Amino acid sequence: KLRALRRRAARGQEARGMSVPESSNGSPTELLASGFRRADVVRLVTQCLHSLGYERAASELVDESGVQCWPEPVSRFRAALLHGEWGAADALITNLHLPDPASRRVRFLVHRQHYLERLEAHDAAGALACLRERLAPLEQPHFALPPPDGCAAIAAAGGGDGKSGNGGVTVAGREAAPSAMARCGAGGGGSGDRSGDGDLGGARLGGSVQELSTYLLCRSAEELKARSGWDGGGGASRRLLLDELQEHIPPSLLLPENRLETLLQQAVRWQALHAPPLTPDDVSPSLFEDVCFRHDGLPREASLVLEGHADEVWCVAFSHSGAALASASRDGAIVLWDATHPQFARRALIPAHSGAIATVAWSPDDALLLSCAADRTVKMWNAPAGDCAATFREHTEAVTAVVWLPSGAHFLSSSSAGKRVILWDLGGNALQSWHGPRVTDLAVTADGARLLAVSGCTVRSCPLTAGSDGTPRMVTEDVHSWEESDAISSFSLSRDSRAVLLNVGSQQVHAWDVDGGRRLGSYSGHRQGRFVIRSAFGGKHDGLVLSGSEDTQVYVWHRHSGALLRKLPGHSCAVNSVSWSPASPHLFASASDDHTVRIWGLPPPSVS
Repeated sequence: KLRALRRRAARGQEARGMSVPESSNGSPTELLASGFRRADVVRLVTQCLHSLGYERAASELVDESGVQCWPEPVSRFRAALLHGEWGAADALITNLHLPDPASRRVRFLVHRQHYLERLEAHDAAGALACLRERLAPLEQPHFALPPPDGCAAIAAAGGGDGKSGNGGVTVAGREAAPSAMARCGAGGGGSGDRSGDGDLGGARLGGSVQELSTYLLCRSAEELKARSGWDGGGGASRRLLLDELQEHIPPSLLLPENRLETLLQQAVRWQALHAPPLTPDDVSPSLFEDVCFRHDGLPREASLVLEGHADEVWCVAFSHSGAALASASRDGAIVLWDATHPQFARRALIPAHSGAIATVAWSPDDALLLSCAADRTVKMWNAPAGDCAATFREHTEAVTAVVWLPSGAHFLSSSSAGKRVILWDLGGNALQSWHGPRVTDLAVTADGARLLAVSGCTVRSCPLTAGSDGTPRMVTEDVHSWEESDAISSFSLSRDSRAVLLNVGSQQVHAWDVDGGRRLGSYSGHRQGRFVIRSAFGGKHDGLVLSGSEDTQVYVWHRHSGALLRKLPGHSCAVNSVSWSPASPHLFASASDDHTVRIWGLPPPSVS
């Protein structure tokens, strides 16, 4: 009881801005030997105890230290959000003493959650009241909302897809009048235009009153969640709201969720990335020792030699799941291999093209495979059967690169000699062409927002946008570029799309950030002169850089230190392409002019 009374008194003093008595273990403002404030460390430990479920231990720590995890107004505000007490949460925002823009934004985000939960509960009237009385006054310029009877009637009737390309919307099999749609704000700028499943961007909750008003048309909670990307009041949305509010409330007031665990993860990750020569694949989950590196964790033995090609193998690519491997050769053949089979059994041998194949690309769902070749065509194959699904013939010269957009509904191809990049849909329609540069290689960032194109010594970055119907478009009038010191033969994106590897004519591999602002690393030792050599990131966290070489070896570097970790002999001719398996941190494939594909991994454990 005494402890409880003491905690209550301390909270009252803190809420009134009074100093809290020092604990017997020192002042909360004291700096520790590490340079951190004692109070900050105590707050992090208290938050961690709460998240682990040790409520009594957390209370004891607060009592002994005299340091609250959250100031009283913040603690009450946070509790109100997590319990859905929206009126109380709104009233408590004033006590946070935020500047006006931040305060307005916090209120908007809180009442957006309130509005969505009212819709989920089928309370159209309550949702409309929240929209009109709470959200609309916070937006400038104010959005002209519909009269209560107008939107409520449409919400009660159910709604269509929120798109207004034909001036109306289908509601339960009927077409709503365009005027009704206009009153509910579901015009061309509504969420139906932005939250679909097209190539660019994903679902969003709604950043404006106009977008939010279109959700009144949803006929069910499931449709609301599907259109908005929101998982409901009973899901993780309230916790995610706290994360979003963190951008507008100082972290000294509202601690980021699981902050201590985040700092521990960052520390371990930093050790894994910056302690050369180190790969992040052998990171121990223990916090009681520093990250250690074992060279025996690197692939170093060709466990399999795959023979199925009759000519030089120019490219090799694992599927996104790692369950399949595709290799393509100069004679126009593609071989599909079963990567789940211990011996990588051959699934299909496809006489794909009448000319040399430049590259292949798996669709995001691994159901399709694209190939492009010197015969001026792009072909699409069904996997794993290997039958041809479509042939695309718009190019007039050899096709040098092909890449999917993230949705799998569109792709891009380029012809260096033809000076043309084409955007396709899967029906064979050339939707857009970009004329001018001699593009030898292509990549698209994981978010579908940017196309990267190699031309000579230049990397061009072209924005990708989506139209109102979700169709992507290259914004060729807004292209940015950066220059390399020598001609670029190929490049490869990291899995997070933040870095790109460039194989340059100076017999080096360079890593750049995707924005082109700075070079991240340089890797040398291999030989590249006459042929196109394709490098790749590797390892569980892309902590390695791999490249083939004209000296018949595969080179493995540490990504961040640039240290050469291994040279792997085995092929008898130039190694043209490498691909790391997404399914294993210790497995990759290489393709060579010796007509083979080799699978590299760890040697079998020795028997003493």
